[in-house]
Amino acid sequence: MKKQEFKSTEKNRRYEAPGKFKYNRKDKKFPASTNYNKHYEAPVTKYESVQRYQDSAQKGYYNKNYEKHSNHNASKHAQTNYSKSQKFKEPPKETCTLILKEGLRTEEIFFVKVKITALIDSGSTVSLLRENTRRRRMDPTKLSKNKMLLTGIGEAQVTTIISFEDEFKIDNENYSLTWHAVPADKLKFEAVIGSDLLEQASISFTKEGVKFNKYENHAQLMQISAENLQEELDLRHVENRQIKKELEKLIRDYKPEKTASTDVTMRIILKDEEPVCQPPRRLAFTERQEVNKQIEEWLNEGIIRPSFSEYASPVVMVKKKDGSSRMCIDYRKLNQKLVKDKFPLPLIEDVLDTLQEAKVYSTLDLRNGFFHVDVDEDCRKYTSFIVSDGQFEFKKVPFGLSTSPRVFQRYVSSIFRDLTRKGIVISYLDDLVIPAKNEQEGLEKLKIIFEVAKKYGLEIKFKKCQFLKKKIEFLGHIVESGTIKPSPTKTLAVRKFPEPTTIKQVQSFLGVTAWHIVH
Repeated sequence: MKKQEFKSTEKNRRYEAPGKFKYNRKDKKFPASTNYNKHYEAPVTKYESVQRYQDSAQKGYYNKNYEKHSNHNASKHAQTNYSKSQKFKEPPKETCTLILKEGLRTEEIFFVKVKITALIDSGSTVSLLRENTRRRRMDPTKLSKNKMLLTGIGEAQVTTIISFEDEFKIDNENYSLTWHAVPADKLKFEAVIGSDLLEQASISFTKEGVKFNKYENHAQLMQISAENLQEELDLRHVENRQIKKELEKLIRDYKPEKTASTDVTMRIILKDEEPVCQPPRRLAFTERQEVNKQIEEWLNEGIIRPSFSEYASPVVMVKKKDGSSRMCIDYRKLNQKLVKDKFPLPLIEDVLDTLQEAKVYSTLDLRNGFFHVDVDEDCRKYTSFIVSDGQFEFKKVPFGLSTSPRVFQRYVSSIFRDLTRKGIVISYLDDLVIPAKNEQEGLEKLKIIFEVAKKYGLEIKFKKCQFLKKKIEFLGHIVESGTIKPSPTKTLAVRKFPEPTTIKQVQSFLGVTAWHIVH
């Protein structure tokens, strides 16, 4: 029977390279050379690069089941995000044209001599430009002939031709990026602006289009020194000058002392004693450097220690919203064996109800919240993780274990129990909110909370804190003058939800809308 051309369908429309991919109707399978992989079922619409793994079992990590054990954003990045590949000597033998989906956000950017249309793709870690556009319209001064190998979904590979730095303008603001030129047939748009721009500006998507807010240094921002880390804190909204002055001093003088402790530690109980032991996953050279740096930092801070445990979970790198990577431990197999902690998390509805009578709000964010809690000595072996050149285990509660949030909530509740009963502070995991009727009452409550937090050695991430504000965002809601409504980021998900065409899509839509009915 004659072989038929592989057609672009909803499931596999990521590839549009006629003649390169053939479907064998008789064998009912794709030839191995196509790199078609069932683990990547979601339609891919962005030009990104992913880490290549040693075998198909390791590739299977990024499948749909990951969403059950991680938050939506983390799982989305884990499935589709790309990282820079290593420099190489020889170009790849196979490439694949990556077709971008219609309807993605684009923006006009202006170089010195030309205006071009660029795709805004925060999932791509590098910014790309068509080589013919560079040759025809641009004359950059800083050129680099170092080539880069970019790998896409299905392990399709693209070789950059040249890299260069150039300035451009968006919304009348000047920016500078390192651009990587690629063959014209590899990009549907003239350029792709990646997450490297997030170091210079924040990007928001609205009905009107894409908005860029360039980061600037504000002379009126107070500089706070917290463990030699300079952070910015904006207190210009505080109306009373004396209260503002006292608040600045309160924050500046805060230093955790750890003169008291709780009896809360993490106990890990398994359903059986059969060890969970997995081999290390292969990481790119740059990712190994990040892992080694993180491990060294944790060792110095007493977060982890070398391990000889029969248990071992692998390390994975997950992309954050700002484009940087975060080292995580894949505890999914261990989580299946854990006996769940029964300590309750506060009901979001109850937490929000307590904010309705307040007019001024403060929020505190604890730095590395879980690391405040010790893992019981006998249970540390279960937290063991493995990399290519070592094995370590956690002395502090790690992220990734299904019981970690409830253990941490138990810890925070034990510290602030009396203050919570008096209505001075409300805790939800590592977020604390302090409601007050006015600025003076809010300041007095902060003094009490800081004194308790200092005594228990709580480290506060001041950059993410809000002080004496009339409007805050907390637990996915906007709270202002006693009124509570869903955050625009939540309602946007409903407004932008595509029209359902299948039962599964209808169920997904009902899940999104049900959240608003409850909250």
